[in-house]
Amino acid sequence: MNNSIIVDYGANTDGHDDLPPSITEVDSESNSMAQMEDFNKKIHKIYEQFSSLLKRKKLANQLSDPISVQELIIEAEQLNIIEKAPFYIAKCLFTDQIVKEIGVYRMLLYQVCFQFNAYLVFVFI
Repeated sequence: MNNSIIVDYGANTDGHDDLPPSITEVDSESNSMAQMEDFNKKIHKIYEQFSSLLKRKKLANQLSDPISVQELIIEAEQLNIIEKAPFYIAKCLFTDQIVKEIGVYRMLLYQVCFQFNAYLVFVFI
């Protein structure tokens, strides 16, 4: 009597069912990690683009200028980071002298936070 089991690993055409579950899980995890890495690179590039404009405005002493502030807000909207802009600004501008710097950047912070609040109201209506 022959008790052997015949296993045909070539019957499926998609290829995934031919592999043990551990291999397909590893493949899926590596794809997820690659996607996350691409996402992180994209976020970093967006942050760098916004912070570059912010630094140029700071060096030109234009962060109290309403037109420059509006340009920053427009850039944040175009980059789709208006909800993160206040945090990016704080990260880029503030040092250990934050108490003094808040006064210097008051108008910029007010306008960006106001725009962020307007964005929230628009999104949730």
